[in-house]
Order: sequence, then structure tokens, then C-alpha cells
Amino acid sequence: MENIQHSLGSIIKKSRLDQHITQEELARAVDITPRFIMAIENEGKLPSFEVLYKLIRTLNIQADSIFYPERKTNDALLTPLLHAIYRCNEKQLRVLTATVGALLDEL
Repeated sequence: MENIQHSLGSIIKKSRLDQHITQEELARAVDITPRFIMAIENEGKLPSFEVLYKLIRTLNIQADSIFYPERKTNDALLTPLLHAIYRCNEKQLRVLTATVGALLDEL
């Protein structure tokens, strides 16, 4: 459990800092205290499911990075692509899926 706690805290802290969000701002956004944010990031405290959900959504964290930390991805390349995909409507997703499939077939 210690690895999960450390991993979760590191992921949240990195995401928060990358987005230039203070602990106070994040705490306000997810309705917890700044002290609890610090405890999650630095002391291995585990949030409730509700708080974890809010943290993931607020920081735009890929849930896979929390639940499967051993899967190494190039976040610098993958994250912007995933964010663009999440903004697509159903029609755009169909076109994108077909386009990517055709492109990969040619590579």
C-alpha cells in the first residue's frame, strides 16, 4: 500500500505544480483543507473515493497513471492528445478513429 500512497501523492503534486496551482487553490476546488492536500502529497494519506474523483477531474489526471503507475507513457506527447480527444463530440470521435486507423495501417 505504501507504493500506492507515495505514487498517488507524487502524481497529484506533479500535476498541481505543472499547472501552477497552489495547494490552497486545489483544496478550495475539491472542497478539502490545504493541510489534507499536503498530507496526500507528502505524507501518503489516501483520500476518499469522492475526493480522489474530484482531484482527478480538477487536475485532468489520467486515471491510468494512478491505478497503473508501472505503465510508462510519454506524457508530454500523450497528454495533449488525450485532452484533445476528450473534447471531441461523437461525430468527431468517429472521424478521428477512422483517420488514426488508416494512418496506422500506412505506417
